[in-house]
Amino acid sequence: KKMMRDLRDLILLLLNMHGMVQRERLTRAYSAKAERARGYDVITADSITFVLQTVAKKHDDCWVAKVEDDEEFAADFPEVAACHGVYWMKKKEMLIGLIELYENAEVEAEVDAEADFHSSDISV
Repeated sequence: KKMMRDLRDLILLLLNMHGMVQRERLTRAYSAKAERARGYDVITADSITFVLQTVAKKHDDCWVAKVEDDEEFAADFPEVAACHGVYWMKKKEMLIGLIELYENAEVEAEVDAEADFHSSDISV
């Protein structure tokens, strides 16, 4: 359960930080983490897709938030917004290792596109 909560929070952080999430990149980050630490192998591509579907929608080659930020709420309730900001800063500190793995992960689609480009150079 904790792993799934952390996955959800990581996705929400990435949506907030980048405005989108790439599922393949997130899958690679969790695979890399599973090689280094116990327990992370429970997060599969299917579980990532499941959590993404709860908070995001597919858009081209990435996922974007289903719900837009409510700037008016933050203006109307600045104390709540400040507490919210502190909470997410702490979450980011807790998940920084996975954030870095995500940001440094190579997307397979880019690698595959490059390979397809070079393989199409072969004449028959």
